[in-house]
Amino acid sequence: GGGTPRHAYLAEIEKATREARVIVLDKVNIQDFHVADVRKILRQSPVEWKTFLVELAHPDGMTSAANVELCISRIQGRGAAHHSLRPGEADVPGILNRMKSSVEDLDASGFHSMHQVDCSVSPVQMAQAVLGSIPWKELGWEELSFASPEDLKRAHQRALDFEKNWSPQGPPRLPGLYQVVLPKGCLSTLVDAYLPDLPPEWVVTDEPHVTLHYLRHLPRPEAEAGDARLKPFVGLSVPVTGTALYLSEDIAALGITLGPATRPASNNGTTAGTAGSDKVEGTTPFCGNAHPHVTVARHHRVPPVRSNELIAQGVAGDAGVKVHRLDPPVEWIGTVGAAA
Repeated sequence: GGGTPRHAYLAEIEKATREARVIVLDKVNIQDFHVADVRKILRQSPVEWKTFLVELAHPDGMTSAANVELCISRIQGRGAAHHSLRPGEADVPGILNRMKSSVEDLDASGFHSMHQVDCSVSPVQMAQAVLGSIPWKELGWEELSFASPEDLKRAHQRALDFEKNWSPQGPPRLPGLYQVVLPKGCLSTLVDAYLPDLPPEWVVTDEPHVTLHYLRHLPRPEAEAGDARLKPFVGLSVPVTGTALYLSEDIAALGITLGPATRPASNNGTTAGTAGSDKVEGTTPFCGNAHPHVTVARHHRVPPVRSNELIAQGVAGDAGVKVHRLDPPVEWIGTVGAAA
């Protein structure tokens, strides 16, 4: 239902709550809102579910350089068999470092218990540790038998053999989104002027950008159309003008306008000849959001996508949204880019 992979994923979880006794979800949960929808489904189920979080944690810490390097090596080892981060198609180090900067502590009250498993050990040892971390007897499963270490090793080798011989099928992978990347730290003056007393639970956007079009969850034909529309702009410079700051109790966003794209200047002052397409120079890139914006700051449990709703409410005159008109407006030059 809903037409996106996420809706389909949540629908399968809801279905499983009616048919299964144990549900295992293997996914990224580095921010609390990543699990919010799943928790809601479990709360609405007529069956009382106990939820356990098993965190694959590096001894040096989740955000450590050693953990990032370990993730990169394992992704590269899987090659084309890694469905979401194929080496050569995605900026794997960049993606992991951006994720590292957004890691937050999850709300422990939402879980029956939380456990950590050392992710630096072998996959077989991790599998054993994960199985051993759940209090099965407490759940009434007193007579469980698990695969032996030898069985796990054989299963792991079969998976490795399969991935070694696996090659991607179907059409080429499209970018997950197109965006205008702004200079790092460009929001500091705005935050100092309008948000000087941010609560400690808020985070300022570390890598400011304007999302032009989010393709990841669109049907393939719509994603291909968006890709064709914005791909010629990649590498071009675009002026970004901030005109109004919208603020609620949990998020702040800057309403912006975009200007026509130009070829960026090279180091010697001439225009660079490799960026973008001549056909789109002088035109303004398409933005799929009704209200183009930059998320400035937010409560750490609020997803950035909430900015769309915030500005729509502010434009409609919602009394719960404060609007600061910027006079003069703020202006930056951003660069159009694609991200996985």
